[in-house]
Amino acid sequence: MNQLFCADGKVISYDEGVIRDAMNAYANSISNIFAKITVNGNQLFFAANIVGEYAELIACSNLNLRKEAASRTAYDAIGLSDNKTYQIKSRWMNSFGSGNGKNEFGRIKLNDVGKVDYLVLVVFLGDDFNEQELYVIDLHNDLQKIIDAYNNGVLKQKIVSLNNKTNAKQYIFKYQPKAFAQAVQKGLIKQVTPSTPASVAPVTPTQATFNQKFLEIANAYLREGLTLMGIEKKFGFKDEHGNTAKRILNSLGIDTSRNGNKGALIGKTVSDELANPGINAKYRATLMAIQNAFGD
Repeated sequence: MNQLFCADGKVISYDEGVIRDAMNAYANSISNIFAKITVNGNQLFFAANIVGEYAELIACSNLNLRKEAASRTAYDAIGLSDNKTYQIKSRWMNSFGSGNGKNEFGRIKLNDVGKVDYLVLVVFLGDDFNEQELYVIDLHNDLQKIIDAYNNGVLKQKIVSLNNKTNAKQYIFKYQPKAFAQAVQKGLIKQVTPSTPASVAPVTPTQATFNQKFLEIANAYLREGLTLMGIEKKFGFKDEHGNTAKRILNSLGIDTSRNGNKGALIGKTVSDELANPGINAKYRATLMAIQNAFGD
């Protein structure tokens, strides 16, 4: 059993394998985008930012940290042994663009850097949560070294840059696998191997469940060719959880960048689209659910 130490003094015991299974179920279940994950009545995290919350759990477990209250603006956890402050960011590098599929981590305010000792970066590779990478950056001693390493040609790709375009200046970190490996090799970033549960239950697309309203939105987007604005006008700008049409469609594996799959079913059947071997697993599962709900 693992333990999560909380700022209010509560200690929550949990089985890491069970949580991993729950996250994999989330990855394959559209309705679980809003699901709460609880252990013995204690809510570990919920889907407002479920990937980020899971990353914090992994960081706390592997680095011996105490999770701080959500109201903390500068840092997410404190070291139980060193009393240092940690900010935790994550990326989910999935193939269907849901959640945080791009390589950019959450931004860090320049003003917060002085209040945070370490930055923890958690990367989930693939369409589930079985493959993870965990990195730790000493912000006081190594942040400028990382910037200098790129400027001097030591690192071939830029890991971090300072955004001066906003009033609150921010550092932007990007997941660049080769540059991260170089930085680890040169001692600029520390890599920690996350603990792996003894067994992880496989989750297949056939286990996915679908929110009916989500399917209606996807069906309109794919069959009617409505724009995101048109979808929001027809179904409401946001749902009861504050999710926009873009987020809902992305959660269904539908690429909305540059209109993505908009109108993909105009002039053809769902079966025609399913015949394309290049579509991702979540989009395929969504198409099958649309077929079952609305016909070919």
